[in-house]
Amino acid sequence: MSFELGFIVSFATAGLVSFCVVIVGSKPLSIFMRRIIQNETSRMFTKYVRYATYLVGISHGVGVHPIGFEIVTHFSEERNLDYQLLLMWIQMVIMHALTAIVYMYLAFFIFGLIAYISVKAREM
Repeated sequence: MSFELGFIVSFATAGLVSFCVVIVGSKPLSIFMRRIIQNETSRMFTKYVRYATYLVGISHGVGVHPIGFEIVTHFSEERNLDYQLLLMWIQMVIMHALTAIVYMYLAFFIFGLIAYISVKAREM
C-alpha cells in the first residue's frame, strides 16, 4: 500500500465520519442555535458549525500520526496486506476525527451556554 493510497483511505474515512456527525447532529444543532440566536443569523452560524465539523474532522483524521508512518511502511508492494493493521489504521483515523469533533462541539456549546446565560442575565 502506497502513501498516496493510505492518504486517500484516511481522507475518505475522515470525510465519512464527519458527514455522519453532521447528519446526526444537524437537527439538535439547529435547535440550539435558534434558542441562542433568535433571528436569521442562527442559520448562518449553523452552516458555519457544519463546515467547521468537516474541517476539523478531516484535518485531524488525516493528520500525520507516528503510528501511521509505521503502518504505511509496513504495507509495501512485496508484503501481503495485513488486514488487522489496516483496520487498526482506519480505527485510528475514526477515533482522531471523532475526538477532534467532540472537543470542537464541547467548546462551542460551552461558549454558547455562556452567551445564553449572559443574555438572560441582561434581560433581568
